[in-house]
Amino acid sequence: GVHGGIFESLDMSEDAKAFAKRATKDIIKTALDLAVKENALALEHLYHSITDGTPPKQRIAAAKSIVQYQRSPPKIAHVNRNKHNQTPNHPLVRVKLFRNPGGQLWYEGDHGMVSIEGGQVTESRVGLKMVKKKVFLEKETGVVWYLQPWYFNMFHKPWKNAKLLSFDRDIDPSAIGSSEIEVLQKYVSDRIEPDKCVAGSYNFCDRPTVGWMAHWKADVIPAFRFGKIGE
Repeated sequence: GVHGGIFESLDMSEDAKAFAKRATKDIIKTALDLAVKENALALEHLYHSITDGTPPKQRIAAAKSIVQYQRSPPKIAHVNRNKHNQTPNHPLVRVKLFRNPGGQLWYEGDHGMVSIEGGQVTESRVGLKMVKKKVFLEKETGVVWYLQPWYFNMFHKPWKNAKLLSFDRDIDPSAIGSSEIEVLQKYVSDRIEPDKCVAGSYNFCDRPTVGWMAHWKADVIPAFRFGKIGE
């Protein structure tokens, strides 16, 4: 277990404090890191995500998503932001993406509509609304990447590079961040190989999710204030 003193001053439920004190070895590093930052909400979220049987992928997203409390990040958070940025390890395939009223994502497969989470297949499109974006899917992981129009890519030489975002909210609806990759325009087709993808800059406050002002404060202004990010 963990010495309980570090958690006593945090504004969180007693159940979450008890969980933090007996945290198992595989999550202790995350718990301590968040506690040091006095991010009680993250521990609360992490407590519930683990105790309700949330799968590891969603659990990681849940813990990661709370890091977006960095709406005005200090230098150390800015230069280390890319520890949250994910990049594909498998090919990205162009798909037609749909969303149902509950927010679940589906794509058009060879034998019907396929659920990204769980892999269920159905021939019915009832209640499914097409996402009107250029979308790519890493089928092995279920991670969706959205190709951005050139006018949302002004800092990345849009005449040369394409930018794709993966929204944390697709995994955890409470998340407000996004991962970012760049690909040379000449390599963008119906299939993008992972070795053509270069890590961009992780966004603590994603523009489509929380708006321009929050995005500029959390992700753009720090780049001018603090300079380059780490690897």
